[in-house]
Amino acid sequence: MPIRGPLPKSGRNQDIARGPLLGKHAMLGLVVVPPNEEERLRALRGVGILDTEADERFDRITRMVAELLDVPIALVSLVDEDRQWFKSRVGLDATQTSREVAFCAHAILDDDPLIVHNALDDARFRDNPLVQGAPNIRFYAGAPLILHGEVRLGTLCAIDTKSRVLSDQQQSILQELSRVITDEIVLHLRNQELRAANQSLESFAHITAHDLRAPLKSMVNLCDIAAESPGEERGELIALVRAEATKAETLVGKYHALSRLRAATPERQPVGLAQLSCAARDATGHPSIVVEGDATVEGDEVLLEQMLANLFENARKHGAPGDVEVRIRAEQGRALICVRNPAVAAVEDAASLFAAFRRASENRTGAGLGLAIVARIVELHDGQVTASSDADHFEIQVQLPATQPELTR
Repeated sequence: MPIRGPLPKSGRNQDIARGPLLGKHAMLGLVVVPPNEEERLRALRGVGILDTEADERFDRITRMVAELLDVPIALVSLVDEDRQWFKSRVGLDATQTSREVAFCAHAILDDDPLIVHNALDDARFRDNPLVQGAPNIRFYAGAPLILHGEVRLGTLCAIDTKSRVLSDQQQSILQELSRVITDEIVLHLRNQELRAANQSLESFAHITAHDLRAPLKSMVNLCDIAAESPGEERGELIALVRAEATKAETLVGKYHALSRLRAATPERQPVGLAQLSCAARDATGHPSIVVEGDATVEGDEVLLEQMLANLFENARKHGAPGDVEVRIRAEQGRALICVRNPAVAAVEDAASLFAAFRRASENRTGAGLGLAIVARIVELHDGQVTASSDADHFEIQVQLPATQPELTR
């Protein structure tokens, strides 16, 4: 909101702002923002509730606020980067306003409710267009919607066109109902996660059945043939059965690895990436990998070697013949690992390859889990992974926090 007068030094239930201090809060344009604004905005967008349809669960609460506090306007307001958007509203036609004029932009600066008895007597709000014109706000009471004990997404607020005083009991009611709203937001988030998990489970079942059917069917057929074959041929057939069983075992191992990584906590210790890359190269039997440079990270050596092995295996399976380049360096506190290999053809939507069960193309084999496992291990180490592709090369770049960039060579 526009800063047109002194801000309060303390006391959020005072009618008149006293003192010029802005305190711990920063300013964004004319808007006062909390110190954890970036985290707050990420959490707000992460719950997936902005710009969604009206919901009776929220509307029921705003009707209760209007009735119990005897106010003409009650809102569930979510404060975005440059606006406040109303998930639920009673007594107001607008669906959103600019953040600059939002009382709720001030209410999210603290955990306690913001109470404005008479906006005309408050230096922060007396020149506000929502006070000087429709809806002619005089009284405002907003209880923050606090997620995870520290992130304030917006408010449950009560508004009147006349000045008034809120009793302790009414203030307690507003706070309690704000917690109910927060619970509903968390429930909305959990429902989204469950839907995504169900879709992932359906994909898992489909891909698992598809991938395991071929080796299992081959094993059955080979066993039938072996049962009727002479002794000298039986050994060769058993070797083929073993190869198919190994394929199935590898697939099951990857499925298990991905599920285990969802709850993994990496053990942290200094790890040299060049030496680890060479170990992963040897483990995958991929001699054409060329490793250049080095950097040290604080991470789980076993998980990081698994990440590198999966990157190398992906290059071996899906790349064209030729050397795989692994370039490692430390830069501005980050360790950069670039794995680049010749490509058969450009990969469309390379970024999506890190989703579970996603293959580079439909005619390629494998569970589509290798790069998903890579992405999860990188996430566990507070890093980032990206992919890019053109007609000649496919490249994956991993960024991890570096512990000793001076050791880079």
